Amino acid sequence: MQRPNIGLQRTSACGLAAEAGPLFGRRNVIASALLGMVVVSCLLTAPALATGAQPKGLPIYSAQLLEETIAQWWYRDGDLSRELSDYWCEFAIRNPERFLTAFSHHEAVFNQWLAELPNLSFTDIGGCLDRECLRTMLIKRLDLAEPAKRQQALGSRLANRLREIHVSKVE
Repeated sequence: MQRPNIGLQRTSACGLAAEAGPLFGRRNVIASALLGMVVVSCLLTAPALATGAQPKGLPIYSAQLLEETIAQWWYRDGDLSRELSDYWCEFAIRNPERFLTAFSHHEAVFNQWLAELPNLSFTDIGGCLDRECLRTMLIKRLDLAEPAKRQQALGSRLANRLREIHVSKVE
C-alpha cells in the first residue's frame, strides 16, 4: 500500500511546490500550510528576530493553532514530524513565552519532541533552511525570553538541549 501524498515536495529552486497529489484530511492541510509559512517567514523575519524584535500580524502563530499542532503529535508520520518540529522551532523563536506556556500543559509531547529534536529539525537533508542559523536563533530567543516561573524549567531544558545539538548533514 502506498503512503498518502501530503502535497509537498522540494523543488530544485530551493523552495516548496505543491504536488499534483491528493491531500488527505485536515491534518495534512495544516501541515502543508505550516511548512510553507515557516519557510517564507523565516526568510523574511530573520534580521528582526536576531535583535529580539517581536514580529507582528501573522495569525499562523496563534495559541490555538499551536494547541492543534501539539494534538497532532500523537498521530504523525515521519514527514509530519519534521513539519511539526520546524513549526514549533519557528513558533518558539517568534513567541517563546507563549510556546513554553502551551508546552507546560503538554510535557509528555515536549519530552518526546526534545528527545527527537536533533533528527527532526537539525539534520540538514537539503533545501534552503540554514539549520545552524535556526539553532542559534532559538538559543538567542530563549535567552531573551521572560517566561513565568513554571515555564522557566522547560525553556532551560530546551536551551540546554539546543546547545548540545550539532547540525548533521545528509549527503
